[in-house]
This record gives sequence, structure tokens and C-alpha cells, in this order.
Amino acid sequence: MDLLSGLGNADRLQGINTIYKNLPAVLNASDVVSILDGTNNSRLDALAVLQPNLQTPITAASAVNLLSGLGNADRLRGINTIYTNLPAGLSAPDAVSILDGTNNSRLDALHDLEPKIATISYAMDVANLLSGMGNIDYIEGLKILSSKLPKNLSESDITLLSGPANNYAGAAQQILKNSNAS
Repeated sequence: MDLLSGLGNADRLQGINTIYKNLPAVLNASDVVSILDGTNNSRLDALAVLQPNLQTPITAASAVNLLSGLGNADRLRGINTIYTNLPAGLSAPDAVSILDGTNNSRLDALHDLEPKIATISYAMDVANLLSGMGNIDYIEGLKILSSKLPKNLSESDITLLSGPANNYAGAAQQILKNSNAS
């Protein structure tokens, strides 16, 4: 966007706020990514300004590009900012790509993103969604995903998914077995 060339960070955000009313009513994700380029520390605020004009739905790959440079709690807030633009029925691998970078905010991000996630077909996809979570968060993550867990988990799947819970493996196994029964 020529009007914003040479502007970065807060100056670019101020420029976005200035030209916002003159932007098209609907912007595709790649246009928004281009406008966001150079916002750096102001990216989350700039994304919030542009979100009402962002097309719906966007792809998971577009979401990842929009969230680029955001980590931890800022990535969580970014996910919440574009939540309404995300498609229903996200595959587990797509959800993982959106969650990547949430780090200590991963459980909260998983909780918020869960309604957009399709039923999960493979135990490994569950493990990837819960990747990096500690004991208690891992159990809470299993609870969040309980309605989306694969049906008819094998004993090896249950062992795989309860293993990272360490001292809480029994609780994880109970959640997984209850999921199998429903």
C-alpha cells in the first residue's frame, strides 16, 4: 500500500487508522497481510483495526500469515481477533499451525479455538494439539477436546495420549476411555 510505504510500527498503525475509512469493505487476507507488513510491535492493534474488513472465511494458512510475529498471549489475542473469520471444521493439523507460537497461552488458545476444530480422526493429531503442555494443562486440554476425540481409540492410542500426563496418566486414561464409550 503506497500510502503506508516507509512507515513502521506505531507510525504505520496510525497510518492504517487514518486510511481505514477509505479501504474496501472486504479485504482478502493477503491484502491485510501486506498492510500489516512493518507493523511489528503494533501488529495486534493493526490487525484489530483491519479485522472488520477481513474476508470470511479465511484459510488456516492465511490465519498463520496474519498472526505472523505474534507469540504467547499476543498470539492468543490475535486468534481471538480473527476468530469470526476462521472457517468451521478446521482440521487438527490446521489448528496446530494456528496454535503454534502460543506457548504458555496454548491451553487458553485451544479452549477458544476448539469450537472451530472438526472431529479429530487420529490420536497423533490430538497429541500435536496438546504439544508442549504440562501435566495439568494436558489434562485440561484433553477435557476441552473430549467431544472431538477419535472414537474407538486403541489401547496403544490411549497409552500414547496418556503418556505425556506423567503423574496424571490415570486421569488422562479415564478421559480417553470415557470418550471411547460415547
